[in-house]
Amino acid sequence: MAIFLVLLMQFRNLSEPLIVMCSIPLALFGAVLGLLLTRNPFGFTAFLGMIALCGIVVRNAIILIDYTNEKLREGRSLEEAATEAGERRLRPIFLTTMAAAVGVTPMIISGSSLWSPLASVIAVGLVSSMFFTLTVVPVLFVLVKSRVGKPIGAAAVAILLALSLVSIPARAATRKLTLPEAVDLAMKQNTALKISRARVRENREKEAGARSDYYPHLSNSASFMGVSDKELVTIPAGSLGAIPGLGAFPPQSIALDQGSSTVLLTNTTLGQPLTQLFKIHAANDVASAERRVTEAELKRDEDEVILGIHQLYYGLLAARKQVDANRAEIAAAEQTLKEARGAVEAGNVLEVAEMGEAIEGGSPIHALRPKP
Repeated sequence: MAIFLVLLMQFRNLSEPLIVMCSIPLALFGAVLGLLLTRNPFGFTAFLGMIALCGIVVRNAIILIDYTNEKLREGRSLEEAATEAGERRLRPIFLTTMAAAVGVTPMIISGSSLWSPLASVIAVGLVSSMFFTLTVVPVLFVLVKSRVGKPIGAAAVAILLALSLVSIPARAATRKLTLPEAVDLAMKQNTALKISRARVRENREKEAGARSDYYPHLSNSASFMGVSDKELVTIPAGSLGAIPGLGAFPPQSIALDQGSSTVLLTNTTLGQPLTQLFKIHAANDVASAERRVTEAELKRDEDEVILGIHQLYYGLLAARKQVDANRAEIAAAEQTLKEARGAVEAGNVLEVAEMGEAIEGGSPIHALRPKP
């Protein structure tokens, strides 16, 4: 989780840290193979070796992804950038991996029950994970990046909405929409427009909050203090002497209460900012600018929705008129063919004319040629 959070802060997106984290399980096969080859048990030091192995594998994946992003910024295509990253980063990854694997080889040869499991996990895990990382990570990068959904524009959303209205099953009750009704329905149901309207309302409230700083600020503070353990004065019996005939005075001990110690302080302040007026004015201008920007974006999205609905609506009308024209042309061709057959039956023209009309009328869309 700590590695994932660090990667998330570094890349500032979710797809690339997930690709890096997917490279960690690729090292587990090599770690298990190393323990099997050296016949070492999976103990505490082997577990430490796996943690260190995961860190090195993550480093290799970060090197590949960072180089791929660098090539993408240079204008390369996704496949070209991933392929070149695998080729160009092969040498540094191979050198660092083999240096680390060879460096821990003496620990394996020593046969120490403490350090041999750690070294076997690191050495064999590094070598095997190097090949997996160089082949799998670029492929994962291309697959994930090519399938990351791009935000749908307002016009596309409007067209999809209109298509969903058009493609109603035949058995369901259909509803004919006029152009104003379709535009009004798209304006009410479009999610992108709802988000834009919410942003406009948010920036209007921010602007109102910035304007409120011009007015005086009224504040009130109160504090109450009390002493729970009150101090008492005790006069012991006979401490004031003795009275002839009566005895000791006072005859018994007396406790005197010193009174309550409670204080309530309240303070009400009405302040008008003077030195901060320039800052408040600048903040108000910023809030107004943000509000105007969001309103302009909302207007642009609404225009795109209206344009998309108009294009789709008139496109459907044009397609329907084209269908009607094709049907009329087919009917005219059938009528011409019928007349030709009648002329053949009457013996006015040869049967070849009928065959020509039949061939010519076989296509729904054709150009009628006048007869001689």
